[in-house]
This record gives sequence, C-alpha cells and structure tokens, in this order.
Amino acid sequence: MSKRTVVEWSPHDASLFAVGTDNLRLFEVTTSSSSSGDYPDETVEPIALTTQRKRAFRVVRINAKVSQLKCLQWHPFEAKPLLIATGTGSGKVLLCDFEDPRTRVMREFLPKYTRPCHAVAWNPSVPNQLAAGFEKVRSDFCTLWGELQEMQDSHVAAVAVMLKALWIKMEG
Repeated sequence: MSKRTVVEWSPHDASLFAVGTDNLRLFEVTTSSSSSGDYPDETVEPIALTTQRKRAFRVVRINAKVSQLKCLQWHPFEAKPLLIATGTGSGKVLLCDFEDPRTRVMREFLPKYTRPCHAVAWNPSVPNQLAAGFEKVRSDFCTLWGELQEMQDSHVAAVAVMLKALWIKMEG
C-alpha cells in the first residue's frame, strides 16, 4: 500500500492547514517582515526592508494516534473550528479535536467489516451529521451516516461526542 498525503486548509482560519499520512498534523502559516529578526541567517538588501516578507509554517500539534490516513475534513461550523473527521485505511473514522492540548482522538467508529474509508464529509447545513464512504465488499453496505449528539459530562465538564450510526445501502 502506497502512502498518500492529504492536505486540507481550515475553513475557519486562513493560516491553518492539516496534513495527514501516518499521523495528523496541524500547521500554521506565519508571515514576518525581514527586518524583525526572525530569520537571522538571511542577509537582506536595505532597499527591500519595508516590502519583503518571509513566509514559513510551523507544526502546531501532532496526533500520532491517527495512522494510515486516507481522507480528512474540517468541521464546517465555527462552534468546533479545530475538529477534524478522518478516515483510515483500516476503516476507522476518527474525530480529532485539536482544541484539546493533548490532541486526542475524541471518538473512534468502526465499520462492521474492516475495509478502507475513502471519504468523510460533514453535512454543510446540519452541524451534527457526518457521512463516511468505504470500499464496497460483496453485498455489504459502503456508506455510514451518523448523527453526532453533544452530551455534557458534569463531572469532567467536557463535551463528549456520540455517534448513532445508521447503515444505508448505496445504489449503483
């Protein structure tokens, strides 16, 4: 199996993007003027000091619990701007929240049979609906659709996400 690199820009922050292969990484693009001293090894001509800008990116967080990443999609709503759904080669659908400093997997969903997940998609109109597309195996269904429900845990004061999954048959 060849490695595939997936890159997606954040729909909420133009300076953030996610990259996935054997792990999931959150990057931030930074821009600085050449006179700020951020790049001390660079020599800058005095004429260009006011207009020259340097762009770089840095790793903000890494989630090493995500492996064999095939696809990802950012949550489309501002309520959870750093929530990313991922699909893996082993068929897992993972919800990763980069707002958590521990960068953990919030939830993990498995299909009935292990097979690659090639697509995940949030419903752009309904914030709690997620669909995942899998490789078809014989007569087994290849689409998982679920509705996420946020539940407040008063002891931990954190939001947990639960998926009620429904299998639907894909025609065609």
